Amino acid sequence: MHFSLDIGTRKVVGILSEMEGDTLVVHHMVMKEHKTRSMLNGQVHDVNKVSEVVKEVKEALEGKINSPLTSVSTAVAGRTLRTTKGKALETIPPEVEITQEMVSTLELKAVKNALDSLEGTDKGNFYCVGYSPVAYTLEKNVIRSLVGQHGKEIGVEVIATFLPRIVVEGILSVLNRVGLRLSALTLEPIAAINVSIPVDLRKLNIALVDVGAGTSDIAITRDGTVVAYGMIPMAGDEITERIMERFLLDFQTAEYVKRNLKNMELFEVKDALDNEIKLKREDVLKAIEPTLNIVTDKLVEAILELNSHPPNAVMCVGGGSQTVGFTEMLASKLSLPPNRVAVKKAVNLNFVIDETGELEGSEYVTPVGIAVASGLNFNETFTTVTVNDEVIQMMGIDKKITVMDALIHAGFNPQRLVGKPGMSMMITVNGEIKTIKGDKGKEAPITVNGTNATFHTPISSGDIIKCSEPEDGKDAVAYLKDIVSPLEFEINGEKITIFPKVTINGKYVEDGENPQLHDGDRIEYSDKLQVGDILEYVENTSEIEHYIHVSVDGVWKEIRAGKLMITKDDVPISLSDYCYDGDRITVFDEDREITVKDVIDDVPSPVTYTLLVNGEKKQLEFKGYSIFVNGENADVDTVVKDGDEIETRTFDPSNVMLIDALRLIDIDTNNLKGRDYKILLNDKEVGFTHPINDGDKVDVIIY
Repeated sequence: MHFSLDIGTRKVVGILSEMEGDTLVVHHMVMKEHKTRSMLNGQVHDVNKVSEVVKEVKEALEGKINSPLTSVSTAVAGRTLRTTKGKALETIPPEVEITQEMVSTLELKAVKNALDSLEGTDKGNFYCVGYSPVAYTLEKNVIRSLVGQHGKEIGVEVIATFLPRIVVEGILSVLNRVGLRLSALTLEPIAAINVSIPVDLRKLNIALVDVGAGTSDIAITRDGTVVAYGMIPMAGDEITERIMERFLLDFQTAEYVKRNLKNMELFEVKDALDNEIKLKREDVLKAIEPTLNIVTDKLVEAILELNSHPPNAVMCVGGGSQTVGFTEMLASKLSLPPNRVAVKKAVNLNFVIDETGELEGSEYVTPVGIAVASGLNFNETFTTVTVNDEVIQMMGIDKKITVMDALIHAGFNPQRLVGKPGMSMMITVNGEIKTIKGDKGKEAPITVNGTNATFHTPISSGDIIKCSEPEDGKDAVAYLKDIVSPLEFEINGEKITIFPKVTINGKYVEDGENPQLHDGDRIEYSDKLQVGDILEYVENTSEIEHYIHVSVDGVWKEIRAGKLMITKDDVPISLSDYCYDGDRITVFDEDREITVKDVIDDVPSPVTYTLLVNGEKKQLEFKGYSIFVNGENADVDTVVKDGDEIETRTFDPSNVMLIDALRLIDIDTNNLKGRDYKILLNDKEVGFTHPINDGDKVDVIIY
């Protein structure tokens, strides 16, 4: 059986219960009100007076079970929490990809800034009981998640919640005086939310409002968890005090009137001067309306600050939430339908079996929540660990304690958790700026009890945490061949790689060199090559080209016997065309006939004689050469084959005779037989075989 206490501002509720599976069975409940205002705003102001009431509750319950009670679970009022915002910005190299560890470090820095913003100088007097990121920014633009992004500046804003140590110490003093040991501690809004809003409903954006006597606690659920806590220093007492002022009543009488506004139309009471007065319900409601307006205004303002927009619904608990008109006014100001703001009563908690029959109103929701926390054996209240040989004490408020929590409490400098990235290098490649990243900084090595751990590793009391210095990343280093890759071509099915011609800052790089690059270098290279240049790198070209061997005037020559054909991806191209990385090239020789003119180097020009024949100028043309292939007459168009012998003879003027000139005359020399004729060369009679020269005069006379 578990003993739980709700030490509230107005009353103390003690419950003896046990968990049977998922059901809470409440066997006994005792409620005692404080005789004086010894509790203010959830904090113990008079230890002796509070101890007296707690002792009464404890002894009453012991009497019911006839057994002493030695340990107890209780809760700290959420109204004592100090909730504040913290921001952090970090400048990083834009090429570095943002990791979860970098984000966690940024959040840690923001939490530290939030703690530093608290009033007072001794920040060691606060427990951090949780924080929630409100917004991430990348280059000052709000973004959903930073992980995996790139940018020069990242930022985060968090809402962090801190609990003053003095609040816990006050509760411990009370318990020590009545002989009780604190076995588990939770926050009142957490206790209320655990029984009011089941885990599956926390995916919805719901606000829990616990309206007590001194102040009102707020908890916000979203995305499956509680994301923020808050409070306002106003609640039920403001309503009570307004009734006191307006109708001159003492506190207890004004409290009686407030609690019965729902079911009484007329109140007959005595004022502070012992006058008997009658108060109508409508007059009291009219009197408290301005105060109710102020309280709900402050609640709406706090909810919107924590949640940034109206929630989907509001769940109300606590005695103050039962004030007539409270839920309707709150719904209107949040622009929610009236049925979206509701009071949760303990009697409607379907997982509770109340054997006392006394757990009815919303004021008992938090005590039931504390009892549930006690029965489920939530995390230890205090967790003591060692961080780099320093003993750190943390407070477990219904959540897992992690390495990150320990580092926050140890006052760790967030800058010591992740090493700085190495300097990057920027170069220009073919006019385009390219960034070469430095190495990422290594995270600070973290171990828990000698085992490698991360920021998010859960820890328990007694754990020994070591956090070493991080390691800065190395500056970027790059060589030419890290940036410029060889071009690859396929030639007749065989792949070859050719490193292109490259200039660095205008100077050519020698073949085979791989110089180290420096920040600001300008690299230029071509991503294409002419076919002719590519073929220079092809070995065994003789396998592609066909040759024959012929003799020209006794000198043997090797002659290409094919016509070079080149295709790229089966499309014909020439030696001057360009090919790009990955192109497929085919080179082959297409057989062709080789003639004499393909073999001899120079063909002599024709020789022309100008003669005066029978008084008319005529020209006599000679080839200027003679060609013999294998001893037989040939000409320049004669086809030659492998092994042929070619003989060339140039024009010989001594071989030109008069008979050659007769070709210029329309005469058949055979007809001259038996006839009288004479042939004159330069007016002299000569025979057919007489040599002639350019410019000679030839006359043929037939009788």
